[in-house]
Amino acid sequence: MQIIEREHYLSKLRTAQETNLIKVITGVRRCGKSVIMRAFADELIDKFGNAHVYTANYEALFDSDEIQDHKIAYRTITKALDLKQQCFVLLDEVQNVAGFEYLVDQLFATPNVDLYITGSNAYLLSTDLATMFAGRYIEIKMYPYSFSEYVQAMRAIGNEDRKLLDDYITFGGLPESVNLRKISDELVHEYLSSVNKSIITKDVTFRHKLRDHSLLERVIKFLLSNIGSPVSPNRIAQNLSVEYRNTKSSTVDYILSALEQSFIFYQAERFDTKGRGILKTNSKFYPVDLGVRNAVLGKSSALDYGHQLEAVVYFELLRRGKNVYVGKVGDREVDFVMQNADGSLEYYQVAYTTMEESTLLREITPLQKIRDSYPKYILSTDSFESSEGGIMRRNVEKWLLGEGCPMDPRHKAKNDSSGVWIQE
Repeated sequence: MQIIEREHYLSKLRTAQETNLIKVITGVRRCGKSVIMRAFADELIDKFGNAHVYTANYEALFDSDEIQDHKIAYRTITKALDLKQQCFVLLDEVQNVAGFEYLVDQLFATPNVDLYITGSNAYLLSTDLATMFAGRYIEIKMYPYSFSEYVQAMRAIGNEDRKLLDDYITFGGLPESVNLRKISDELVHEYLSSVNKSIITKDVTFRHKLRDHSLLERVIKFLLSNIGSPVSPNRIAQNLSVEYRNTKSSTVDYILSALEQSFIFYQAERFDTKGRGILKTNSKFYPVDLGVRNAVLGKSSALDYGHQLEAVVYFELLRRGKNVYVGKVGDREVDFVMQNADGSLEYYQVAYTTMEESTLLREITPLQKIRDSYPKYILSTDSFESSEGGIMRRNVEKWLLGEGCPMDPRHKAKNDSSGVWIQE
């Protein structure tokens, strides 16, 4: 059960309704895709009536004839609708249908059908299928609760704890984990562990035919333990060859790709701020939900709060912008470079605290080396905020809630002729 309206996603679906495109909702299992699809279906039913709306959850129909044959699925759907009028077809976890790409293609070609689908694996839009559907779909990327949504959800269940950011980092943002907080933290950890196993089994092991479960688990734990650190298939393979057994970098590369396609890990590639190019080495991998990470690693996960905070900021930037990279500034690094839809950039450093002069110097120096006038931020848990030389120091919790930042519609920002980013 979802306890808050996720208007951000519903708004996107309403807007996409006006387009002659397949609407594709993607995201990790249990992030809320089915609930959003159901909520949108209810809106359509209220407006157009039951006879105009068809819904199916192919995760629940795992042993039906519709799963086994896309032709049967197509006949079942079209028989249930009056195709002389506008109809809406919403299919959850459609990739579970054998030959689902043909089902999607047929439905899209059927007059008066407005098609919406969800998937928990990037196979839904893999290279071949993306080519097949080129120009005919719009992807809506869905994530677990943002911190702002998490705060709303926790307040809805009567939790007004002031340490909600710590809470969010510990338990993550999967909607059901919030509901279970009403019962016990132990139950939340058990749930998150089961989610991890479900994703690994259904979307990684089975989908990509990975038989070496022990190797897979070791790669996952390596990534979870090295959150926020640059890694490469070669580095991981070398580590495993020393601590486990001889491992090829090509094998690790295949596993990393499988984990990305399951949406359980996201890769932040490096961006050369001078040459404005993407570098294909030493990316960072962030787990989509810190609660799942912490359930897997246990108590040792609490030792790297700063890197976990970095992960929170990374996914918030993905929600707000177009692309997010790790910035390379000469021999130094900027935690994140966000590219907006209009091509403009924003730069972010993330630290637990910058109250020590050495830490502040470390965070601010790479930003000072960037010679453009795009906004530059240092985010930390410090309550102190300032703006100097075009670099803004912000409290990360306020920033995550959209308080007083350019993303907040209550405030404006502009560039002046001196290149200093000014807030009004």
